[in-house]
Amino acid sequence: MTDLSDAVDALAEPVIEHVAQIGDDGKWLRAHTTVHPPLLRQLADRVRPSGVPDGAGGKSSPAERSVADLNALLEYAKITTAIRSWCHKRKVKVTRPPHVDPVADLIRWRGSVEFDTPLADDGWHVRQLTKWVAVIETILNPRQAFEADYPCPICHATSWGNAIDGGSTRAIVIMYQVDDKGHLFDERALCRPCQTVWDGHASVMELAEEQHETA
Repeated sequence: MTDLSDAVDALAEPVIEHVAQIGDDGKWLRAHTTVHPPLLRQLADRVRPSGVPDGAGGKSSPAERSVADLNALLEYAKITTAIRSWCHKRKVKVTRPPHVDPVADLIRWRGSVEFDTPLADDGWHVRQLTKWVAVIETILNPRQAFEADYPCPICHATSWGNAIDGGSTRAIVIMYQVDDKGHLFDERALCRPCQTVWDGHASVMELAEEQHETA
């Protein structure tokens, strides 16, 4: 079961991604590690221009924003408002405009829970945080997806998280996009427990073939 600290980390800590590298013979060689900003900060960057703090106007008006950007803005507002509400209830100092930082606010809130007064029901908060992770990942990477029914060859996990608090009985998810002719592209496989990524059609096919050979 995912605990509260892990749930906060999923939103507020840098995202470490291990991309599988494929050799000329089609076999994967190693995993290349890439570090991305925290998911919550990636969402913040999505809804405001680089270098423009919260509370400052962007270059485009609401009418000029795309539907996707408006959805991202709405979700970002809902998440940051909820985090600030959690902080206020526990009398945790929050960041102020024009430098609102929900990542810092969330980490401070977790500190109050871990070192001050525990929550009466941290399960609800874990479920909410896990839901936000899924929402942000969908906004940042809008792909169609299905879960693969085989273990990860890297960490050997067969499941992810907890079905109640957020998770699945299958570890690997296959994501892809479809063009206007119905052709698949931008294929990617992700092991959610260890964050190993198989990027591209060749890598995903190699993963599937390897599983078929060992089945």
